[in-house]
Amino acid sequence: RGLAVAGTAGIALATSVATGLYPLSMVGVAGAERSNSWPPTVGLALLGIVQVGLLVAARPTLDRWLARPATYRVVALLGARAMSIYLWHALAVAVLTIVLVLPGWWPSPVIGTVAWWAVRAAWVGVALVVTVPVVAVVGRWERPLAVDLTASTGRAVVGAAALSAGWASLAIAGFHVPSLPGGLPWVALLSLAVGSWALGAVPSAGAPRT
Repeated sequence: RGLAVAGTAGIALATSVATGLYPLSMVGVAGAERSNSWPPTVGLALLGIVQVGLLVAARPTLDRWLARPATYRVVALLGARAMSIYLWHALAVAVLTIVLVLPGWWPSPVIGTVAWWAVRAAWVGVALVVTVPVVAVVGRWERPLAVDLTASTGRAVVGAAALSAGWASLAIAGFHVPSLPGGLPWVALLSLAVGSWALGAVPSAGAPRT
């Protein structure tokens, strides 16, 4: 069933791209007139369905693979640092761009050729050299604190609404709002503060980091 879902979504995605309904790149590309990621399109959703279908199909094999303690430890470690890797991998891209790309030391073969794919693989390897030590340092600071949440339904509703409004405001207006004092998104920050207060999302007294 996973392969059937992936195949059906894949055919729909390939057809929509081939007919020009959606652009080929699933991520934003500088200078492109259209983007699948901003705002998200059905094409991007189809890609997600393809990936989920393939993972569902591969699950029995993956379960057997993860039953090995050594393999599980590696996956568990990477999973625990997934957000840190996502947030900080762009630093490696910036460093490598400044150090290797701008001076012209990094090769630029024709896109789609065997050499281009080899260079992309090498880029990932070099980026890991920068990303791994950064994640090792900052990852321990990004673990959430244990918190006590309110048991009041009313406060929970208010908190959820305020937090939703705050994050939506940041998504729409961004982190810099020239029309507000200091250019800061005060409306969003106030909403997030009210939401956190209503939920009672404060560190527990003496609670360990989780």
